[in-house]
Amino acid sequence: MSGIKIPWLGYFLMGFGVLLLFIPVWLYIRRKMHNRGVKKVDDWYKSASVDNPKDKSWSTATLDQYPIAPEVLPIVLKVWKYRTEKGSDFTIREAKWISHLSVLLTDIDKLSYKGWQYARTELMFELIGRPFDSTVLDKLLMGLPAGIGNFMDFLSILSEQREDQEKGIKDGVEQIRELVKDKSKKLHIHRTGTAGTVEVLAKKKKGA
Repeated sequence: MSGIKIPWLGYFLMGFGVLLLFIPVWLYIRRKMHNRGVKKVDDWYKSASVDNPKDKSWSTATLDQYPIAPEVLPIVLKVWKYRTEKGSDFTIREAKWISHLSVLLTDIDKLSYKGWQYARTELMFELIGRPFDSTVLDKLLMGLPAGIGNFMDFLSILSEQREDQEKGIKDGVEQIRELVKDKSKKLHIHRTGTAGTVEVLAKKKKGA
């Protein structure tokens, strides 16, 4: 029996050796490709939600890059003064919406609030990579009934959610950021007369 040659055994051992050499190379390439994908996601998230210049504080020095019509600039400055006195931040994005809405709203408090609401909702749409749809906000602005028919409509309501530590509810924008980073699958809202939880992309149960 010892004299019988088995040529396929040699080929098998040689192929197995090549495979052992290939596996580390494959794992290295796979890890590099994964890291590259993660970096792209992280870079997109950072540019969309952290380093976006429109969400930095506004001042007249920003007018060169983000101009505002001279006729509405005095109103923007009044809202900036109102916010500053309250100790609240006032972003470039908000200044843009204040300038747009100032021809409709004369009350500084209401104008400040609506500009804040439009700006936050626009940011949420940017975070999820969708074009901004202000239909719900426009209806609310004009005193029309605004039903919530889909997830996009819900963002307009979620934008009003501030952090509520007592109820364990995070700020609405922060909830969207966690959703984008796949840290959460649910959005929570709790306002006066309104409370609820929306589950996003929930997996269907078997047999459902």
